Amino acid sequence: MCYRDWRGNFGDDLNLPFFQAMVPNHLDILPDIKLYGIGTLLNSNRGRIERAVILGSGFGYGDKIDWNQQSVTVLGVRGPRTALALGLEDRDDLIIGDPALFLPLIDCLNTGGDLGGGRSVIAPHHKTTEAWDLASISNDELFVLDPGLTRIDDYIATIKGADLVMAESLHAAIVAAAYDVPFVPIALSCEIDRSKWGDFFDSLEVERCEHYAMPIPLRKKLRRLEVGVARGLARKGYCVERHYRGSKLPPKCVSAIRRAAGDVKLMSRNCQIRGDRRIIQKYQNRILNACNKLASMK
Repeated sequence: MCYRDWRGNFGDDLNLPFFQAMVPNHLDILPDIKLYGIGTLLNSNRGRIERAVILGSGFGYGDKIDWNQQSVTVLGVRGPRTALALGLEDRDDLIIGDPALFLPLIDCLNTGGDLGGGRSVIAPHHKTTEAWDLASISNDELFVLDPGLTRIDDYIATIKGADLVMAESLHAAIVAAAYDVPFVPIALSCEIDRSKWGDFFDSLEVERCEHYAMPIPLRKKLRRLEVGVARGLARKGYCVERHYRGSKLPPKCVSAIRRAAGDVKLMSRNCQIRGDRRIIQKYQNRILNACNKLASMK
């Protein structure tokens, strides 16, 4: 069970290669059981959760989680707020962090190329890149990492090689933490779900950090309609071009975002976030244990 964006999205698309590497036979284990893996999948918008296994999913985009405790096996959740939403706040052992924290230990996903060449990286949310083609922002100091048009291993390598990750995408921040790369949360055009970000911050035991605003224009009504039609066709099984790019940014916006990125780098010098190695290693051990438990299920 994972969300699949119509033009692709790194965090959601990571599910298949992650579980293929960690639990090669995961598709054959209890074939009539749903596996809730990487992503913000636990909420009231997806209906009641029954006959399922939860391994690393997070709570967000909704008010509560409706789940059947008798038919759902919880092997681990992303953070403390997800545990609380499930009524499992007393089970610290079930807080395993996001599975993407285990990426440094998966050799087959560490073979990509650093597209940014060591520059600072802007990692937008996939909905932002649906609306706008941000490639023109890239210059000698900045590189924009599109979550839908970048191969998974290249996405990882680019974040790993960055000197700073400005993350609107939660999984860009998670990957940065996994590889000990400093990051700061930003807001471009996407409405930030503070519950899922707070869950991640709490899991790393870091103080909450406000998202630096780097606003770009709102989508025009015609553009929103075009994106909505593409999403609808994809959900019905029609083939939609995954190399689809959003509208070109006006030159004034490109300059404004570049200036804002420079300001963010200066203002965030004393509050850039890094993952605590002790905490990351604790979660890596728990993620491995949870995957081993999944592999042994019958």
